[in-house]
Amino acid sequence: MEYLWKQGLKVSRVALGTAQLGLKYGVANKTGKPEEKEIEKILATAFSKGINLLDTAYSYGDSERVIGRFLSRYPAKTQILVASKLPKLRCSTPQMLGKEIEQNLEASLRNLQVDYIPIYLLHDENDMTAHQGYAFEFLAKQMGKGKIGLLGVSVYTPEAAEDALENPLTQVIQVPFNVFDQRLNHINFFQRAEEKKKLVLMRSVFLQGLFFLLEDSSCPQQFAGYSRYFQKIRTIAEDSCFKVGELACKYAAQKTQGVILMGVESCSQLEENMKYISNRQELSPETMAAIEREFSTVPVNLIDPRQWRESR
Repeated sequence: MEYLWKQGLKVSRVALGTAQLGLKYGVANKTGKPEEKEIEKILATAFSKGINLLDTAYSYGDSERVIGRFLSRYPAKTQILVASKLPKLRCSTPQMLGKEIEQNLEASLRNLQVDYIPIYLLHDENDMTAHQGYAFEFLAKQMGKGKIGLLGVSVYTPEAAEDALENPLTQVIQVPFNVFDQRLNHINFFQRAEEKKKLVLMRSVFLQGLFFLLEDSSCPQQFAGYSRYFQKIRTIAEDSCFKVGELACKYAAQKTQGVILMGVESCSQLEENMKYISNRQELSPETMAAIEREFSTVPVNLIDPRQWRESR
């Protein structure tokens, strides 16, 4: 496993996304939320392969609690990093906002059975600037109390990614990135994040599992209007002798110096996906260029899962 040194942390290049461990998640999810024994097997396997970062959230069903129960028995618990997220804020006054933030943070600490969360993110990009940036200011004080390690935000849009790059309190930025979603390349985001020493976590590398569906030419009817993009990515993958999922993983790894979030719903799926990481063969410059040429302007309706009609 390759590791990155960022913001004082040693972070595995691959992190385990755990939305699937707390609820049914992902367009390719055919089995639903795994049983707890399977979840324990997934976590143990991930750690055995060198993964040392788990990405979760208070909003991911009972993901935090499942992780907390497992880590409470795991002998090398102190070597595992957890990133969790503050739910979208509802209150409107500073006094109530502070209480809401503190209650949610304390709930995550209890769920995870820890007194410190190494990485804590705003789950809603709008909370980064709402109320004159109150949430970040409040959470910065919790860092001073030793409850949070690094502070950051999970974003969906290039505009929010720009704001996060420029915010001095933002140490970690979680972004969507994949072969179809070239928006961050257009603003040179990854190079600038590297220059500013931000830790970047990349989600949607497999576009919630959609790329795996393309490997056997199956795809939900809701995506029928985008078949030309699917055919293009299959052709590029075939020409370079990779599966579509492997192509997607390698593109993200080669294009950035960020952490790839990999969500799975079974141990066998984790084993298969990790083969993509262990295979050191790289995409050729011609393949990288073809990806960026063919998918420079994919419609947001396809690359933003929030706009999928039947994905959740």
